[in-house]
Amino acid sequence: MDMINWLRDRLRATDRRRHARIYDAPLAMTIDGERYQTTDWSLGGFRVHAYHAPVEVGLRLAGTIDKGEGITPGNFTAEVVRLTETGDIGLRFLEVSPTTFLSMAGVRGC
Repeated sequence: MDMINWLRDRLRATDRRRHARIYDAPLAMTIDGERYQTTDWSLGGFRVHAYHAPVEVGLRLAGTIDKGEGITPGNFTAEVVRLTETGDIGLRFLEVSPTTFLSMAGVRGC
């Protein structure tokens, strides 16, 4: 195996995500009238801590991304894909306002 293929395989093995996670520029959002700040996010989804209501994997939630570092506010719909023992929920974006998505894509690290 040549060096380029070996390196490509190693990089794929370390993180199979399509989009890089952003930890240091949280998004502020409102879901069901409650305000949250993301623990981390990417163009594919986000994680929040201590959601105010019981949820289960597959539940769809709608909300508004209110602000973030260089982020244009807008609406989103997301699906719960992960629940943790520490109370975090992971959600996958299903829909995001186009202007919001474009502004998110411009954040360093995406």
